Order: sequence, then C-alpha cells, then structure tokens
Amino acid sequence: MTLQGVKRKVVTVSDFRFTGRLLGKGNFARVEEAVHNVLNVKVAVKIIDIREIKEKYVVKNLHREARIMSTLNHPCIASLFQTMQLADNVYYLVTELVSGGDLCSFIIGQRYGKLEERPARVYARQFASALAHMHSYGIVHRDLKMENVMLNSSQTQIKIVDFGLSNVWTSENPLRTHCGSPEYAAPELFIAGREYGPEVDLWSLGIIFYGMVVGQLPFVGGRKNQVSSQERRKRLVAQINKGLGATQRQALAPLSPEFRTMLNKLLAPEPVKRITTKELITHPWITEKGRKCVQMHPFKELDNDTRAQMIRKLGELFQVDATTVTTELFKNPYGRLGGINNILYYKHINEQFNPELIATTIQNSAPETVPVKPTTKPKSASLAKSQHTLYNQCIVLLNKVSKQQTEARSKTANPALTLTKNIAKLSRSKAQSAKPTYSKTNCVVINRKTREDAAKTPNSSNVREAPDGRPEAASCHHGDDTSRHKTDKTQQQWATFARIWHVYDAAWQDPFQSAQLIKKYLMGLYKPIYHPMNDCGDHVIVINTNEIAMPEEEWKKRAYFHHTGYPGGASWTLAWELHSKDPKLILKKAVYKSMAGNLQRRHTMERLHLFADENVPADLMKNVSNQIRQLRPMPKRLDHYTEEEVKSFPKLIDYPKDYILK
Repeated sequence: MTLQGVKRKVVTVSDFRFTGRLLGKGNFARVEEAVHNVLNVKVAVKIIDIREIKEKYVVKNLHREARIMSTLNHPCIASLFQTMQLADNVYYLVTELVSGGDLCSFIIGQRYGKLEERPARVYARQFASALAHMHSYGIVHRDLKMENVMLNSSQTQIKIVDFGLSNVWTSENPLRTHCGSPEYAAPELFIAGREYGPEVDLWSLGIIFYGMVVGQLPFVGGRKNQVSSQERRKRLVAQINKGLGATQRQALAPLSPEFRTMLNKLLAPEPVKRITTKELITHPWITEKGRKCVQMHPFKELDNDTRAQMIRKLGELFQVDATTVTTELFKNPYGRLGGINNILYYKHINEQFNPELIATTIQNSAPETVPVKPTTKPKSASLAKSQHTLYNQCIVLLNKVSKQQTEARSKTANPALTLTKNIAKLSRSKAQSAKPTYSKTNCVVINRKTREDAAKTPNSSNVREAPDGRPEAASCHHGDDTSRHKTDKTQQQWATFARIWHVYDAAWQDPFQSAQLIKKYLMGLYKPIYHPMNDCGDHVIVINTNEIAMPEEEWKKRAYFHHTGYPGGASWTLAWELHSKDPKLILKKAVYKSMAGNLQRRHTMERLHLFADENVPADLMKNVSNQIRQLRPMPKRLDHYTEEEVKSFPKLIDYPKDYILK
C-alpha cells in the first residue's frame, strides 16, 4: 500500500533494521534503536545528517568520534561496533545499546530525587575507573554530564556515551576550543584561548557527584524565566569562578568528611589545585579508607585460541577462508564484517566480565596509575599494528586446523567480493525470516514492517525507505504472494475492521493529553476509513499508570466526584488521594471523559487494559504489534513529593484506613 504525500524514513541500512524507537535527538543527529539482521542483536545507531551541519570545523572532525571510541575498551564506556557512510550526506555510528536510561532521569526518579552516599560510591568508582582509562590514552571527553551517562538494564553499571566533542590531548598540543554544557564546564573553559587538558573532565565529574547526592546542580545562574540568557550566563560564570560557596557547603553538610574533601578538590577553580585522576582512584572515599584501589583496565585482550575460534566462526558463517576474513578485518576493522566481529567480541567479553572489577575493588598490590602527562601520540596509532599481529597469529592457528578447507576456498577468483556477497545474502535471509506471520484476527502490519515486505528482490538497494507517521494499515499476509497484491480499497477495508493491539507507556505522561491520544486508537480514528457507528477500534494496553505526572498544581487541586449508589453516598476525592488508592483510576477517568458524546464509550472502554506497572500477562502481550509514541516528559510525579509535603496537602475528608473506594 502506498501513501501519497507522506514523509519517507529509512528503516533498513546495510545489515541493520530500525525498530522505530528514537533514543535521542540533536541539532544535526539522532540516535535510533536497530537490530542486526545476522546476529539478531539490538544496537544504537547514531545518524548524522551532514547537510544539517553548518560549521566547517564539525564537518572536518566528523570521523574523530569514531577514531576515539575505537581506541577505548572499558566496561563503563559505550563500545563502537561499526561505521557507515552509504551516501555522501549521511554518516552512521553503530554502538552498543544501553537500555537503562540516563543517569539524570535515574536520579530524578528516586524517592527524594537524589542518591544516598553509599549507592553513589558504586557509580563514583566506575566513573573514576572510566576516566582513568580515557586519560591514560590522552582522551578528554569535554562534555561529561549526567545526560551523557547511561545505565544498563539493571541500573547497576554506567556507560559514558557521546564522544562527539572529545579530543586527544598531549602536553605539546593542549586543547583550546570552548565546548560542553555551561553548568558542567570548568572555569578555564570560559576564558577565550585558554589552554586546558584532562582536568576539565574532573571538574565535570565533581558536578556529577554533587548532583547525585544533593539532587540538584551546584551552579545554575538563576531560572530561565526570571533573567535573560545573557544575565544568566554572567551569573553562572561568576558562581563557577568562586567554586563551592556557603549554599553548596550547607547542602553537603550531612555527607561524610571524606566525600566533602574529595568534592572540594574536584571543584577547585584553579586547575593546578584540582585533583588528578591518579589521586582520585586512590582517594579514601573512592577506595573505602585507602585499603584498595580501583582497576583501570578491567577488560583483557582475547587470547589467540579464542580469537582464532571467532575468525573460524566468521569464515564458516560467510563461506570464506580465514585469510579472507583476517585481511578484511585488518583493512576495515569497523566495516561490515568488522561490525559483526566487534559485536561478537563485545558479547564474549561481557559474558566473561566480572562486574566486581569495577563495582567493587581489587587488591592494592600493584595499582595501575595514570601518567600525569600522556605520551605525545595516543595509543590508537598502534591499534592497527597490534590487530595485524594478532590476526596473523590466528591465520597460523587456523591453517593448522583446517588446511585443506582453507586451500579449497582460497581458489576463488575474488575472495573479498565473495565475502561481501555472502554477508549481504545472509543479512537478507535473516531479515526475511524475522518477519512475523499474521492471521485474519491480527491482519494489520505496522508501516516499517510493511515496507520491509516490499523489498523482496535479492538485489534490492542497500537502503530501503518507508513512510513516517502513525501505524499504517495493510492487508492480511497469508497464503501465496498473489494475496499480497490486493487493491488499496480492499486493504483499507481490512485495516478498518481489524483489531490491533497497541501498548502505551504512561510514565511521566500527562494523563489528560494521553487520554486524547489513546482515544484515537480505542475508537479507530486514525484508520483510513472511519465512521462513528463502525465498531473498528483497537485494543490499548497502558503500562506504568502509577508513574503519571500531573501538570502544575493538579495533584493538589483537582477533585473527582464519586457516588456509592446509596442515598447520601456522594463524595469528592482529591487527585493525590485517588491515585494513592488506585493508580489506574485517574487515567481511566480521563479516557472515559475524552469520549464524551460517543454512544459506545462504555463498550469501547472494555478494550482499554490498564496496568500500574510493567507486569502485563503474557497472553495479552503476545497480541501487541505496535507501541504508541509518548507525547513528552512531564515535570513532577506524586512520589517525587516528600512525605512532609504530601501531609501538608489539603484534605476534604479524613477517610478511615479500611475505607474502600471503588
């Protein structure tokens, strides 16, 4: 089915199939979730539109982020898998997917909007280890902030991301460019032409530590709606140049003396007085009173046997010999085959990795230290040479094991071309096998998967596109291929009367705006053919209703009418009390009210399935074929108020503890 006048969006690039989930967006780049067709592994893809970049300096250093990320190898730093530039105007960086959200959202989501000192120390050790690893290569991040720190799915391990502003520092070539976020920037960054080095990352780390345990940043410069941006920046610079003042010290008073001492050294306005990475990893607060030391390089290189086994697997997978695989990996370590190799390596080291190497500590017998002045050349320059040596060793081992097979395959006319064709062939076959099948009861395909079905030819282009927008309706896909070529009219009729199951995450969402969005899916308003008397609506599963966010003063002032059905049974309940008794009722009432004037709304509400958390029965989730995009994050949830603030809320009626509200 073709839609006219609809914006088209890439859904497949090389071996990666985009899921439609947007992870982040900037001025000229966005980050989306994708799945590798061959390995079926989810990744994060940074898509940079070169046409949107206005500064020549940014275009000139476009590939620097990939070069720096390829140098680093640490469990607390996001791993680079592959780089692609399939067109002159689009550049892709494929990295590991970190699914636990950013550190800022995690801190805000805590009960009191901050961390206790003990859990904060766990993350602080990981920060110290990651920074020590970066600075040992002379790499300065220059944009360290809580929004650029992601957490794993269990929210126990950090991952530093976004190296777009990072650069390599040496004593002979110091850095001079002013960049980064003002609230996290060191004082020397506000002086034009001032030389600086890794010490700016340590200042930013101090801001992060302060924000973790206090719940707010130390230097803000006033609210945006109260002062102009110029005045706000002027105040911010003045505060930063002074360092920690009386207000900040008062906020830090309940914390331990060791932490306050470390923070004073991290946030020293003069760079020469600021703590170094070497001193940080041995600080008593980080190392628990100096008994142990954080390990700086927890990841170890693969041994020759393991690396040879991985290369042998790649050769068997793509039907080429070990020499061809090794040559291709050496020529392009972050190309198409290199991406598969890097993902396999990432999976292997994470399976073997012991989190205690960063979350806890190791014996202080021989701690690794950070050079005060890194060498003039970063270690990335020797990376290709070391890889070449290891790959040559792998060739020798493989040829001993499978010499006959290697000789037979080496007779191909162009092994590199054979490898490329085999990768593309396997990627297409995996992508085709990943497509779901549909029955008559569930016969609508989301627009992205519909566009994948449109590309059936083996020699299809490397990039396929699909219209962007709401889920698109399509005909039932069952039987032979001729059934897939129905007229648009038949497809629209099927799409109108089909029932689709959607899922919507209500976390941080305004329930009243969400109700207007959910109503469109419950009533089928988005479908190509709609009539108010047609029962053509869909099912909607709403999760995390206990995390809805009310705008402004709604938690305190909004009241709901309730009647028990008995004489004199009318009463009013405030929103915060109603939500505390049943976190599903506010959104349920909002959706019901949004369909005022609909004669079928009582029956329509039967297709709304509300859950306070993410625990949805499997028999319901197996029907879901689309996720409704969230509208926008909201400022405050009920559980972000302190117990004292909640107690100060007005009350209409003091209900007994055993009172049941239905």
